[in-house]
Amino acid sequence: MLKGCLLLLAILAAVFLLEKRELDRRGLPEPWIAASALALAITLTAGTVQGLLQARRLQAEPQTPPEQWRNGQVIRIGGSIRPNGPAPRTPFTQREAVLLEYEASAPDFANTPRKKRDLVWKGMDMAQCALETSYGRITLTGFPSLKHFPMQNLRSQDFTPQAARKLATTDWKLLPDILNASLSEAERDFANASGEMPVNRINRTTAEWLDIQAGKGSDQHFLDRLAQRNWNFFERLVAPGDEVTVVGTYHESPRRVDMSLSVGNPQHALYPGGAAKSAAGEQRTAVIFLIVLGLITLAMHYLVYSSDGAIYRKLMDQIRG
Repeated sequence: MLKGCLLLLAILAAVFLLEKRELDRRGLPEPWIAASALALAITLTAGTVQGLLQARRLQAEPQTPPEQWRNGQVIRIGGSIRPNGPAPRTPFTQREAVLLEYEASAPDFANTPRKKRDLVWKGMDMAQCALETSYGRITLTGFPSLKHFPMQNLRSQDFTPQAARKLATTDWKLLPDILNASLSEAERDFANASGEMPVNRINRTTAEWLDIQAGKGSDQHFLDRLAQRNWNFFERLVAPGDEVTVVGTYHESPRRVDMSLSVGNPQHALYPGGAAKSAAGEQRTAVIFLIVLGLITLAMHYLVYSSDGAIYRKLMDQIRG
């Protein structure tokens, strides 16, 4: 990974120098602007090529064989995810889930400052769980990013009664002000590296508007409050028995795979589908990105160099004047 990053930095520097030299030779205005943009586009395309090559290698060997597992090493393995005990249920649809995220939001207040407008409460939960694989059963720990799983917008029916029950029976913690929250605090809140579940958060504006403290234990209090606005409810879950692919750090004692999202482990991930299916999906994504970035890079070069830079010169004149 480090070698790949260093290679991309070298490509960025080399392409910038080559592009700027050509732009200087043609006498184009503000050559450093165009050289920077073109060098960045080429570097991103090169990075996508790296990703495609990695995806092809991954498709050839979608799982890390057990003989290659080492303590502290990141491995990739697929299987069926199962709770070790009772599974939590999603707050609105009451579906069993091994991992879940939910959110409720309402239109903002037009006459309040931007950062205090949004009405939002959200959370996540996770069962103690394991992955049943062709290599045996292995414990999973840590809450991963669920971005690869669809977030369902629940518009099919009114979930206000379930929402009121959740608000009345939950111990809420305030979401930090995004402008003041430290990176470590955000990581602890949303990745929940400590492993404490469930996590239920609400922003200050919403807590005050719903009068959270006064409504503890009272469904009717929150039914009355929720009825005053149009709420949107969302859920995302990984259900018991779902086929998934885990990318996480292997630990020998006790034997487990840590898949928690964290700044220190950005490669950790959870994908829907078995290892072979998710590897094929990554290759398709890499091909699409390569095509898109390649076309953008070609278009940018055409814009800068065509007709001795006529389009670029006109654009610079418009920016200046």
